Formats: sequence, C-alpha cells, structure tokens
Amino acid sequence: MPLFTELITGLVDDTAYAEFQKELLRNPKKGNVIPHSGGLRKIRMRLPGRGKSGGARVIYLHLEERVIIVFFYVYTKAKSEDLSPDQLKRLRAAAAVIKQEFKL
Repeated sequence: MPLFTELITGLVDDTAYAEFQKELLRNPKKGNVIPHSGGLRKIRMRLPGRGKSGGARVIYLHLEERVIIVFFYVYTKAKSEDLSPDQLKRLRAAAAVIKQEFKL
C-alpha cells in the first residue's frame, strides 16, 4: 500500500476522504504553496473531533496543465508542526520526478 494511502486511511474514513478530495477538486489551488518545494502545496484537513486547526496537513502537487492532483504526504499537527528540511528535500525530489514524467 502506498504511504499516503496507508496514512490517510489511518486518520479518516472513506467518506471523509472522498469529501476532502471533492473539495480540493473544486479548488485545487486552495492549499498554500510551500516555499522551495518545487510547487508542492499544503492544506489543512479536518479530522473527526479535532477541527481544521488541530487536524491533519496534506501535502500535494497540482499539475494544472494536466488537471491532476497528486497526494504526497499527510501528517497531524500533533505529530509535527511542519515538514523537516529532510522531508521537504525528499518530497521536492519526488515532485520533480513526477513533473518530468508528465513533461512539465
């Protein structure tokens, strides 16, 4: 199972995840661009009983030219306030590979 799928299914049920996906499809630029990330965005996701501010953070890439959203990582604010420099470096490299695959 891919890492993102494993992490997200441990946090929310299928219905909540589907609603989150629909929300993001309606407005794919809703998340803030993470500086020095190669275009990755971060958005808050409400978790049951916690609300948005205490919920999860979802890292994704919006490939506007291809109308694609790629989910990379999700973490709870309780676990980490932000991505570490090493995590950011690895996610930026992964985003570059995906962009290359789609020739962007």
